Amino acid sequence: ARRLSPSDDDFYPTVAVQALMRILRDSSLSNLHGMVMKAVMFIFNALGLKSVPFLKNIVPHILSTIKVCGQHGLREVLLQQVANLSAIVREHLRPYLPAIFDVVEEFWFTRHLSALCSLVKRVAIAVPDDFNTYVP
Repeated sequence: ARRLSPSDDDFYPTVAVQALMRILRDSSLSNLHGMVMKAVMFIFNALGLKSVPFLKNIVPHILSTIKVCGQHGLREVLLQQVANLSAIVREHLRPYLPAIFDVVEEFWFTRHLSALCSLVKRVAIAVPDDFNTYVP
């Protein structure tokens, strides 16, 4: 792999995303996870489809945090951010659909139903051809 330099277009977003993911992986910094997601979404909104290469570093960590998070409010925010992310990256979310729907199924009968419905709706719009696979 080629080493990035500050003159590369994706240098600063790459460094920022890596730092944010270190914070998201650290459960002792859970009080910062909501802010981390706001920063990640700011980066994704600014980059648009140029953010697609970062999905592999971000989506698994977000979904993992949703599963282990003990704070209902943070889980709600993370679910909403995955829904927002699907609107930005659309069909590029396809590889993560099984994991996303695992989360949807795991939390379906909880207080997060509204956020889950929004997520399912956004995914259906983003990846309509693959949606039928996950809905009975």
